[in-house]
Amino acid sequence: MRPLARANRLKIEPLGEETLVYDLSNNKAHCLNRTAAAVWRLCDGQNTAEAITAHLRQELDAGMDETVVQAALQELSKTNLLEEPMPALQPGFLGSTLSRREMSIRAGLMVPVVASILVPRPAAAASGGGSAPPDPPPDPNWGGAPTGGIGGH
Repeated sequence: MRPLARANRLKIEPLGEETLVYDLSNNKAHCLNRTAAAVWRLCDGQNTAEAITAHLRQELDAGMDETVVQAALQELSKTNLLEEPMPALQPGFLGSTLSRREMSIRAGLMVPVVASILVPRPAAAASGGGSAPPDPPPDPNWGGAPTGGIGGH
């Protein structure tokens, strides 16, 4: 498969070694770390996972493993940052070749990370958008008259 990065209805902002991608279609913001951003940048519809791995070996780390690229492609697919979803990997594909810890060590802490948050629409943010907790229900014992204690019944 030759993954293609989605470009429609996205705002993209490089932030140092990370990339912030705001998806206008669902009001989600995604922060791609250096590895995930590099993989996404190479998803041009021409490169295969193997070709992306070869590019990243030259650009980021000679020890880059295709497992890292596959993990990044799965994350990018889950967050709808690719034009077409990636096919599901064989069960155990990522775990059978490298554990997350081994992947971190082998890739020099280059594990791809895509962190996402839902961003409220401007009108909801301005009005509080339901972020404050609702008022508590009225006390059924309070009717304006004392219910006990000093001066109570």
